[in-house]
Amino acid sequence: MAEAVNNISTTPEALQDLLHDNAWLITLRFVVMGVGIVLNSVVTGVFMYTRMYRKSLLHGLIVQQLFVDFFGCCLFLIFYNQDAPSGNWGKAFCKCRSIFWFVVITSTYNLLMITFERFIAVVHPITYRKRNIVKRSRLFYTLPYITSFLITFHFAIITDINEDLIGECVSNSVQLLHTRLRFSSKHAICVSTRSFTEQR
Repeated sequence: MAEAVNNISTTPEALQDLLHDNAWLITLRFVVMGVGIVLNSVVTGVFMYTRMYRKSLLHGLIVQQLFVDFFGCCLFLIFYNQDAPSGNWGKAFCKCRSIFWFVVITSTYNLLMITFERFIAVVHPITYRKRNIVKRSRLFYTLPYITSFLITFHFAIITDINEDLIGECVSNSVQLLHTRLRFSSKHAICVSTRSFTEQR
């Protein structure tokens, strides 16, 4: 992209025009994320008002999923629908994008916990009751956050503002490759687990 910018023009105005997203794309992001924020807020309000989250571990995990997805929509609008500022604020902005990925991966693993809980409750109901899965609910609630932190904390270290492209963030290529491998392995674990539950 840098070569394309140099071939067309090197003026600041041209750079700004190339790097800024189109108005329709920004609007579309606001619409999609806005729908997610509203729907998650409404359903969370219903669950909290009726105190349904206290009825079972499943309902508690669903409420946690709603909270995480709500913040994920908000953080996307903050970090991925506008350009990074310049200077130290830009560096802080780029590093704080790791919070968004922390929320995204927490959402993925929380959904995985819901799958585990349903698998044990439906396929092994006696084991579900004997081992008091509900009384061990803290593990189901906290494991997504712990796993997500271990996967994403290094995003805050390897990410920095791009000095060549205005308003863009960049990550070290070698470390980014390692990050992508870990990110791929995360999804491989989720897919394998889901396949296992379906086969059983």
